[in-house]
Amino acid sequence: MNEQTIKSTLTKTSKVKLVRSIEVDLIKKSYSSNNVDVDRFFNDLDTIDIYECIDTGYRFYYPLNTAGDDRFYADLALNDWYYMPWKWEHQITNDLIIDGMKVLEIGCARGDFLKNISTEHNVEVLGIELNKSAAQIAAAKGINILVQDIKEIADKYDSYFDIVCTFQVVEHIAAIQEFLINAIKVLKKGGTLIISVPNNESYIKNLFAPLNMPPHHMGLWTEKSLTNLASLFNLQIKQFHREPLQKYHRDNYANSLINKFLKSETIIKKTIRWFMKIIVKIIYQFVGRKIIGHTLLFEYKKL
Repeated sequence: MNEQTIKSTLTKTSKVKLVRSIEVDLIKKSYSSNNVDVDRFFNDLDTIDIYECIDTGYRFYYPLNTAGDDRFYADLALNDWYYMPWKWEHQITNDLIIDGMKVLEIGCARGDFLKNISTEHNVEVLGIELNKSAAQIAAAKGINILVQDIKEIADKYDSYFDIVCTFQVVEHIAAIQEFLINAIKVLKKGGTLIISVPNNESYIKNLFAPLNMPPHHMGLWTEKSLTNLASLFNLQIKQFHREPLQKYHRDNYANSLINKFLKSETIIKKTIRWFMKIIVKIIYQFVGRKIIGHTLLFEYKKL
């Protein structure tokens, strides 16, 4: 396909370049080994492509119609690790909340973050969650939940919220420009937009990680692309944070170090992986907080 027919999903311009292509069969096999069927998302496709928006550095997958559906996320949610009740980015955001604020979380999963801040602070909260089973669990916790897209409520809640936060969500969105326009629309002038995403300049870039590909992820974010959001959407960057390596990510970090130097899976590589995990475990005790981890978090002010 002619690259000039592809437009950046962030800027809507044709200033894009092809970065690489990935064999679909590799993605299918990896998901299948975890009992998740993704064949329906890749009909008649041999490869999926990664394009880069030249103006912003944002990378996105193409074609755009390979994004996951409700059934896909329900399948993933059967794994205990998929929805973590409290994460690094939750604590950072919690520390920004003041009594009396109105807080919207887009992609609130099972409502754990909103439940916690509602208990700790006197705040009005609203959650948006498209995974119906997760939304039901959140609602059972007493959280006000809407099973709607942000664009469906943007007019009703125009300039309403003091904080709009979205944790590990924007990388899932194919129509990212529209999503951000509406997320900012419901924010008060001077309010705070909080976005956390996987850091694709961290150790994860050395992993073959299907969860960082369609149908799960549709975009790849870095400090550069998150920084460039400010000028695109009339925002001011207040602060950004790099997550330190977390204990539960140590094995992935060890695997990334091995993959950086050894590509093929061999007995030697398996042996080195075992030793590397032990070494990383020891190193983590001393310098773990200095190792750049999985996630980036940006705080923006709406101008």
